[in-house]
Amino acid sequence: MEERVTSLPACVADSNGVSASHLTTDFCDDATMKKLTRSLTRTVIAAVLFFGILTVVEIHWTATIVPCAGCAQQSSEFSDAQSASHQTFFQRASSYRIVDAARNVGINKTTERNITTAHEIYQYGEIEDELTLRFKERKRMMHKVCADEINSTAKLKPVNHWEFLINHKFKLMWCSIFKSASSSWFDYFLTIAGKDPHVKKNSDVELARKTAYPRPSLDELLFYLNDPSYTSFVIIREPFERILSSYQDKITNHKLKFYQNARCRMAKERRHSRKCYPSFPQFVDFIVQEHAEGKRLDEHWMPYTHFCSLCQVNYTYVLKFEYLQEEQNYLVNHVPGLEKFELLHEHASRRDYSSLVREHYSQLTREQLDSLVNVYRDDFLISGHSWLKYYDFIQ
Repeated sequence: MEERVTSLPACVADSNGVSASHLTTDFCDDATMKKLTRSLTRTVIAAVLFFGILTVVEIHWTATIVPCAGCAQQSSEFSDAQSASHQTFFQRASSYRIVDAARNVGINKTTERNITTAHEIYQYGEIEDELTLRFKERKRMMHKVCADEINSTAKLKPVNHWEFLINHKFKLMWCSIFKSASSSWFDYFLTIAGKDPHVKKNSDVELARKTAYPRPSLDELLFYLNDPSYTSFVIIREPFERILSSYQDKITNHKLKFYQNARCRMAKERRHSRKCYPSFPQFVDFIVQEHAEGKRLDEHWMPYTHFCSLCQVNYTYVLKFEYLQEEQNYLVNHVPGLEKFELLHEHASRRDYSSLVREHYSQLTREQLDSLVNVYRDDFLISGHSWLKYYDFIQ
């Protein structure tokens, strides 16, 4: 080794392992210095490339293991935009109780089958996470609509405390939007209050108000709405489907004598011994006229944005009628003690509602539809539904 090194010029020998103290330009000609410079340059470039590759590999490896902050929220927003896949995914939960993974509550005994494997329990936890994100995003959207779209005068109105039910045992509050699973939930509130909803001389609403749930005062309601230990919720529905449901249940059902006078007013006939049969367009005209005259609409077709003060009350949960099964199961499993009571959807319709919607709304003129949209505009905006499809039905 000594002989190989000493046979080279000093500067070249240094580049092959000799101490840098021996490197002086006195012993090197120009050609040798150029060779040495090129050698050092190649060495530096190689080192930079080597450590650069290592850094890229490390970053890629870390990204595949550590999730980015906010990725779950971004994924949820993307999922919400894909409405078809969004709905299909949650149909998996529709026939089961939701597992309360956060509190480690076991599978509810009222499920249609036992869930035993770790994989199935994980799936239920995954669905619950998606539902939690869904509720959060829905509230965020509603708050934005209330701030940007709803008339400021309407937002200044006091909270409509008249329609709330408060159960103090389970610390549960509900604003009852009629024709949005209200019959089922009135029965449920009677059940958890120890009352039999099937033994009633009057309606379930009257039975609930007279025996268990007197209408709260505004001060009482605001007190419990500000109590974080209480859970508040409301169920909203596609506005025009709700109106059609009201028409079929209250107007075409002549067994309900309470609405006989209203039917004749809609049909613009005097009430005698015979019955009145208003058409759906006549029902729509009646709603539009009553609204234009500033009259209070019937609770079954009153716009719910103001009926349940959706822009004044920060509800814990806002449920949607079209996702009712999984969302009300989620709610029941997040209020301690409610899982002991069975919740049924009493008036679940088996009819093809899409065909009924087209059949009835195709009877309207464009002017009638414009006027009706004006009445329920806030409900459409706050629920996230669109009225545009109804213009495809009219001629």
